[in-house]
Amino acid sequence: MRIGGALGLPVLRTGIAGSGAVKANSAMGFVAAGLAARTLASRRSGPRSRTVAKVAGVVVAAVGFFTLVEYVAQVNLGIDQILFHDAGVRSHPGRMAPNAALAFLFIGIALNVMLLIMVIRPVTRLSKLADEVSLCNMYVPDFQVRAKDEIGTLADSFNRMKKSLVQAMKMLEE
Repeated sequence: MRIGGALGLPVLRTGIAGSGAVKANSAMGFVAAGLAARTLASRRSGPRSRTVAKVAGVVVAAVGFFTLVEYVAQVNLGIDQILFHDAGVRSHPGRMAPNAALAFLFIGIALNVMLLIMVIRPVTRLSKLADEVSLCNMYVPDFQVRAKDEIGTLADSFNRMKKSLVQAMKMLEE
């Protein structure tokens, strides 16, 4: 987008010949959302990467939300001029379209829901099971997950630990 403007190539600035230029905050939002989605979908992403993905999701949602606030309340919060200043535009320079802002709001929410489903819920379930085992309740069910990532590895370790504790308790009773 900015390269298209610098090189004087309108197709790189708009994406489609004859349409409006893509705004800097829209382009950065798409990049952030794409990287966050890719990070959440990867089995190799670690805790830091997931944190970055969550922050990116929150930022994408916030930019969409506050841009909608600018349109609805007819105020200028200046978020559309943070990255670049569009000098030649009179009305709302740099501001993304309302439909793009709404899409960003939903994309940001979706990214954080993905994180909730993929990471936070399984860890919370595992924590509750571990609490039960710590109170000598060995009849809790095994922790089942389909994932082969860190959560899956943690589930396998928990299940092995529980089986070892059951065996140790039986040996002590004998």
